[in-house]
Amino acid sequence: MHPLANIPEVIEQVTPQVVQLLQAIEGEMGRAELMAHLGLRDRMHFSHHYLIPALEADVIEMTKVCQTIVSARTGCESMVLA
Repeated sequence: MHPLANIPEVIEQVTPQVVQLLQAIEGEMGRAELMAHLGLRDRMHFSHHYLIPALEADVIEMTKVCQTIVSARTGCESMVLA
C-alpha cells in the first residue's frame, strides 16, 4: 500500500513540511530535484525542516543510487517513500 493512502494518519504524526515532501516525491528523487520541486534553495533549511524529520518519522528512506566516480565524491543520494 502506498504510504500516502493513510494520509490523515501520516499528517497527525509529521510536520506540514514533511507532508509537502511526501506529496512531492515521485519514485526515487535526488535532493536537488526535490528541493527544486518544492521551490527551495537553502540545503540546510531543506535538511532540517523536511529531510531529517521525514527520515526520523520513517516515512522516507535514503538510498545511494549513483555509482560513478563523480558521485562517489559528491555523495549522490536519492529519497524514496518508505
